Amino acid sequence: MRTRKPNFEISIQPEAIWDLIYAVTESAIVPPLLMRENRKRIDHYKKFLKQPKRRNTPPNIIFSSTGLEISGFLLGSIIYSDKRSYIVERAIPSVSANRSDDWVESNYQSKLLTHRLNRHASQERKVIGNFHSHPEVDKSPNFVEGHRLNRPSEADLSFSKYDRTIDLVITISSTEDRCRNYRLNENSDQIACFSYMSFYYWVCGHKNRVQVPVNIPSSI
Repeated sequence: MRTRKPNFEISIQPEAIWDLIYAVTESAIVPPLLMRENRKRIDHYKKFLKQPKRRNTPPNIIFSSTGLEISGFLLGSIIYSDKRSYIVERAIPSVSANRSDDWVESNYQSKLLTHRLNRHASQERKVIGNFHSHPEVDKSPNFVEGHRLNRPSEADLSFSKYDRTIDLVITISSTEDRCRNYRLNENSDQIACFSYMSFYYWVCGHKNRVQVPVNIPSSI
């Protein structure tokens, strides 16, 4: 990812920050807690497959010991001045995205529906980008920053080059006792970061393989 100074920036509004916190945290924390319950569903699923006439769909089975990635769409506006400013007002998760521990794949139909719903509501805002998460709750903040896990992967960058919109990568890590005094490097490569409850979050923006500065509210 190139780090040359871009002529645009991303500003995330408070409501969008809360959208991201809820979506990213739930997706990272809850799936591992359901591992035992979902293992029990396998037997029911096998019996379902043997049924000659299947009236209902099989149950949703989630397997993840480290949390699932999640993706979605960014709603907002674009202001053209000295810099092109992307104002993110809401972040809408894509519930139907295919996802696992280390990858997530949204579909075009979800994005199209988001466009249609937003237009029908006569909102001035529009879909200006995408987001997805990197769940790293099993790793310390020091490890996340040291191994650059709070940045887009090469796969992320390759995918985004076909899209004219902006992309956000939100990484979450948990604060264990051994790292509660760890201080985030808030000026690290223009990546916005903050802590809430027992979690650390990093927000990295990029567009066309170029890193974009991200501004977040001063207080959560």
